[in-house]
Amino acid sequence: MANPATTQAATISMPTQGTSYVHRGNTYRLHLKVAGRVTITTKARYTIVNSLDWTAVPYPSKKANTKVYYLRAGNYRLTTKSAASIKTSYTKMSKLKNSLDSFPNNTAYNTPNKISLNKTYYGLSDMFHSDKLNGKHQYVFIIDKPQQVTVNISSMPIYQYEKGNIYSNTSPAMTPVTTYRYALPTYKFRGPANNKQYSWYLDKGTYIFQPNGPRGRFSFKLTSQDISDSSVIPSSSKITKISATNDGIKVDYEKVTNADGYEVYCVGSNWVTRKPFYYNANSYSGINTTSKTLPDALSQTIKKDQLTNGTTYKIAVRAAKMVNGSYVYGPFTEQDYTYYSKTSDQKTPAAPEIKLSYYDDNGSDEPYINIAWAKNDNISSYEIAYRLKGTSTWTTFMSKGVTGDEITDSSNKSDVNYFLKGKTYEVRVRALNGNLISPWSDIKSVTVNITPAGK
Repeated sequence: MANPATTQAATISMPTQGTSYVHRGNTYRLHLKVAGRVTITTKARYTIVNSLDWTAVPYPSKKANTKVYYLRAGNYRLTTKSAASIKTSYTKMSKLKNSLDSFPNNTAYNTPNKISLNKTYYGLSDMFHSDKLNGKHQYVFIIDKPQQVTVNISSMPIYQYEKGNIYSNTSPAMTPVTTYRYALPTYKFRGPANNKQYSWYLDKGTYIFQPNGPRGRFSFKLTSQDISDSSVIPSSSKITKISATNDGIKVDYEKVTNADGYEVYCVGSNWVTRKPFYYNANSYSGINTTSKTLPDALSQTIKKDQLTNGTTYKIAVRAAKMVNGSYVYGPFTEQDYTYYSKTSDQKTPAAPEIKLSYYDDNGSDEPYINIAWAKNDNISSYEIAYRLKGTSTWTTFMSKGVTGDEITDSSNKSDVNYFLKGKTYEVRVRALNGNLISPWSDIKSVTVNITPAGK
């Protein structure tokens, strides 16, 4: 126990387990080697701050003169407004996870926790410096018909909402599991959230919910209401035709009665054109400016500078409708389409000549196999194929490179392009002039002479 006679201002270490006598004007240092729950019992008024001067927030306690804190590893400062006895106790967070988190052992990045509607789930967010220890707070569920899904969420940050503190907000997010990445509307709650509610109008499908809570404890429950018989969800807009033009890919699609606008998606192997092209009655080029209505036959062109000749894209269209200030989306209709650009030169190109080299720079840069060829203004794109020497299966990708391209190193050991010293790769390339395709080039080989740093 600290000496009650000590009155000079000082910084004094305080045990996480035991009883101390504290004085006004002194600063008491609490050091947590690992994250944990700290319980403090005292009649004194006091404050705990972390090394960034963020004030720690106590959690409710049923015991008199007792406050409970959930704290990350690190140093904390306690100051008091009066002399008093303080009792502290500490429990490691690792011993509490099973009782505080509905899925304490899921650390897989791409494996969301499977949940059901109408059930409450609990979690502990960002309390450890290690992502593996923190776990993954993504939750997946399925609905088999249109639903209004509402989240009721409570969260308690471990720090006050103060300047520079980005860890005291709650931003629940709902993401459809589709080929097409898009964001549904969300809302941000600052500081503690007590039974806050937010709703989404969802078509049937699979969804991932993320509480995106602050550092600290949270709980949530998803409930649903059937909206199958309502006109909230827009109807499906059918694709009537896809064609290549001098400007790119033209997508023709139908107008539906209960929509305010439409989105056209174009997704390829490189994901470059994954964002939607959105058009409504104020932005569509074919609008009737008097009635502010869209024509019955709709079309949109995906610009050629966002496309790679010879690539097969998944084209999708869906309708959108404004409901209570946010857009609600209908189901996708989609088609695969291989894009070949229009060309005035109808000659089949000759096989290109290629040169290979391996670049690593002793790990100071991202390693890659460099493929070079001569510039040819009549070529729309190139198809690159590579394999490990001694194997039969080729891996291919399309390139817009004018004088060459690269095969980059992968971090996945199961990938063909996981570079290790001594691996020899074979590469071949062919040129495309629109839909006219050259023979393959001669096969060239290159050997990885340095294993990339970190392997």
